[in-house]
Amino acid sequence: MIFTLAYILMHRNIEPIIRLINAIFIIGLIYLIIGMGIYIRNVGLFKTFRYWAYKFKAGAYKKDRIGEVNVMSFAEFTEVITSEKNKISGKYYFLYGVPLVSASYVLSFII
Repeated sequence: MIFTLAYILMHRNIEPIIRLINAIFIIGLIYLIIGMGIYIRNVGLFKTFRYWAYKFKAGAYKKDRIGEVNVMSFAEFTEVITSEKNKISGKYYFLYGVPLVSASYVLSFII
């Protein structure tokens, strides 16, 4: 992705203003993708995957330790990972990504 950005910025046949608009769009798109990745990590099916990983690391699935390992229930685990101190916020990525993509969209119609 970095090489694409560098190619767009350095390509000589494209006007400088169009290169700037393309760079703004790519940077905004990167911010949006990171923000969506963080959002998806905090909801839904990925909580289940994180719980399975937690149980696997605790050794709950080993044959010789079945019934001996004390792990949290899924509800307790969900409360722990969704608490504010453990939750990763993607708010700042959306705050920068949406205006950059919108600005590039508007500028592309003006130019």
